[in-house]
Amino acid sequence: MQEPGLHPGLEIRLTVLATRIAELRQKANQAEGPAEIEDFAEIAELERRYKVLEEDLRRLNFEGPGVRQDLKAGLETVADDLLGWVEDHMRWIDSGYRADQRPKRLHKS
Repeated sequence: MQEPGLHPGLEIRLTVLATRIAELRQKANQAEGPAEIEDFAEIAELERRYKVLEEDLRRLNFEGPGVRQDLKAGLETVADDLLGWVEDHMRWIDSGYRADQRPKRLHKS
């Protein structure tokens, strides 16, 4: 049985990013033209975010368990959320506010 990690929130985030990257790669392989370019650009950005989070998780795991490390892991999660939100909105602005490029809401009210 696999032992749980020190920061399961970041580990889950890495799994979700890896899944999104794999799904986008399949989609990009079938797309053509501008859609393919957009997919590959998103893949590159998601891979960059994945590497940053993976390095942060490695560093936090090296530090060991503790309240300080848990707080740092929480801040990393919030920072990743904000980064993703800003990137989604910048992509929407760059698209000329196209309705099909509108960012998805995190929480529906």
